[in-house]
Amino acid sequence: MQAMISNMYTVNVIGCGKVGKTLAALIHQRGAGIIQDLYSRSHTSAHAAKEFIGAGRVVQALASMRGADIWVIAVPDSQISSVCNALAIVSEKIAAPLLNMPIAFHCSGFESSALLEPLRSKGYGTASLHPVMSFADPHLSVKIFKDTPCAIEGDPRSAEILGKWVGQIGGKAFELTANKKGLYHAAAVFSSNLNVVLQAIAVEAWQASGIHQDVIADLHAALLNATTQNILKMGPAQALTGPAARGDERVVRLQHHIVQHWHPEAGQAYELLSKLATRLASSGQTLVDTKIRRKQEND
Repeated sequence: MQAMISNMYTVNVIGCGKVGKTLAALIHQRGAGIIQDLYSRSHTSAHAAKEFIGAGRVVQALASMRGADIWVIAVPDSQISSVCNALAIVSEKIAAPLLNMPIAFHCSGFESSALLEPLRSKGYGTASLHPVMSFADPHLSVKIFKDTPCAIEGDPRSAEILGKWVGQIGGKAFELTANKKGLYHAAAVFSSNLNVVLQAIAVEAWQASGIHQDVIADLHAALLNATTQNILKMGPAQALTGPAARGDERVVRLQHHIVQHWHPEAGQAYELLSKLATRLASSGQTLVDTKIRRKQEND
């Protein structure tokens, strides 16, 4: 069967948090499917999602959901298995309106589609779909979703259908190997989540330095915007500046002591990141060169 996208595909959503309702809103707005049933452990969350999406019917239990062609499982990673098992139990009563084999996918960037094995054994196509963006604000996420990279892994048929589906809602699909998802997602954490933590430390350090909040906002915006533009234009190695990059060991050492005294954990991070910054400046990467590593292991 050749995978084709139809705007008549029905879509059920399990998990009505930021990711679930953003994807559902995009599907509804772009005409990529018919949002059918919405289920969440929090009924308040489900009703809020319905209002945000502008479509869908809130149900009180998985068993109350109607058959659908595509099932979006947008729950936290720790809940995927239990939701999958529960859905598999009631799946025999649920038929797919259009697809001979309904598709269920989860949205974890870390877990593979193997978690959906109970559904696969019931005749579902299974996959994972991970949009590479921050979903802190669903309203903003819907507006800026266009051209968002979306990692897809799963059985070939489901991956093909979801790849075309992602295109319909404005994203750009790319394939991901299941056994590489852990490292792939760690990269996303470094790029986004841990970057946010570093920004929080910077703001707190400026505050501790006695800088006025209005000035902090200007400092933060100027540095973060310039750094981001430089990284995107030149790459991390060429964009790197600062005392570690220019080999000013004295400043790095003294500054480390200052930060350590103010915030011991941030001091540890400063020391390690400065070491990696020095290596990045000298070799163009944070990894130890393979030849150097082998020499160190043999010494």
